[in-house]
Amino acid sequence: GAGGGAGGEDDAKGGGNAKGGSAALSAMVQRIQVPLDSTDSIVHIVRSGSHLYDVATSTSDEDYHVIFLSPTRALMHLTPPRKQFEHHVVACFGADKSGEVEHQGVEFGYFVELLSKGNPRNIELLFIDPLWSTQHYCWPWNELMERRADFITQRAIKQYFGWIHDRIKKAKNTLSDLQAIDREISTDKSTDNKQRENEGSSG
Repeated sequence: GAGGGAGGEDDAKGGGNAKGGSAALSAMVQRIQVPLDSTDSIVHIVRSGSHLYDVATSTSDEDYHVIFLSPTRALMHLTPPRKQFEHHVVACFGADKSGEVEHQGVEFGYFVELLSKGNPRNIELLFIDPLWSTQHYCWPWNELMERRADFITQRAIKQYFGWIHDRIKKAKNTLSDLQAIDREISTDKSTDNKQRENEGSSG
């Protein structure tokens, strides 16, 4: 993992942003309920999920992706800190999750490891316009963004197309299930109508 001095680095390295300043960042972390001891360790926060793709509805929840930087000393410990954390609300597909806040956190070094393996979801985060959905970023995130093209490899592209194929397959299965339900409803209505007609003619 990568680490080393999360606090005060953005001034030295250049580049950093927190919408509304440190007070707003603290309030956001408290609202998201990020299980970190200090906001100084946070490298990047982005509002992800449906809001990121501008497809959120009135029943959508809020998703946040957090990247944090563990101190080098802690990473060298015999029992190193956790690489990630997450909080997700268990609900049925299409359920009303308005007002719910979910989050996923990844340690910076582990995040870079996932990037090197061609994980498309993580690579995608490097190409998000900071003015669009990013809530906070600071060093070393800006340096990583400068090298983002290095992570567009054949391995990454292959995984990305595999991810697209998987989503299309799931969408087709969902559509097939909905069509089956629609046919079942139509059959039930047709049966009910015939029963009414028979009852009317016999009366």
